[in-house]
Amino acid sequence: MKSADILDEIEEWLSSGTRFAPDIWEGPEGWYKQFHSFVIEGDAGETHIARIWRRAGLRKWRGVDLDNPKTWRVRKVPSSSKTNSD
Repeated sequence: MKSADILDEIEEWLSSGTRFAPDIWEGPEGWYKQFHSFVIEGDAGETHIARIWRRAGLRKWRGVDLDNPKTWRVRKVPSSSKTNSD
């Protein structure tokens, strides 16, 4: 794969308008997105790409998978506190 192909895929993804980075609460270990022959990673709380890896062999990617929101940490809804009525 040529670097121009990588840039084309990244440009297409970024221009799609999809949410492309979880916040620091949702992805405290950072994030990643898999493409056809490479993977990009970003650091927690950051929207820029930190690393680009070739997909060679098996590797456990760090952080949450942008294509699978189920891997994102879920915020717990605060329980409503009981108030005393006068």
